[in-house]
Amino acid sequence: MVLVLLGVSASLAKAEGPTVNWDALQSYAVLAVKLTVTVTGILVFTAALVRAALAALRKHLSGSVAAAAAQRELYEAIEGPLLWLVALALAAWLPDILVAIGLLPSGTPFTVRWDEIFRKP
Repeated sequence: MVLVLLGVSASLAKAEGPTVNWDALQSYAVLAVKLTVTVTGILVFTAALVRAALAALRKHLSGSVAAAAAQRELYEAIEGPLLWLVALALAAWLPDILVAIGLLPSGTPFTVRWDEIFRKP
């Protein structure tokens, strides 16, 4: 009886839990950050489009002096967020673009390893 208990406890002690694929988790984390940056940029750009639409409406409904101010506000509503959207998207996705073109090796840090994400366990 004691030998059976020792044998069972030894076999349970040797049993290992499931292995964690750290590369896939890192790819998920990198992808989550990049998608968060992209979605945030899209939301900021959408808000800028609403501001631009309001400025265009104000431009058409006002006099000449107010129309000039509304025109300036229209340019400011589009220019700033558009530049930030391009800069953030380029900063987030540039390593992936360079890997896809072939200018960087595929194991580069801060790139999404799609094979790790979609590989079957």
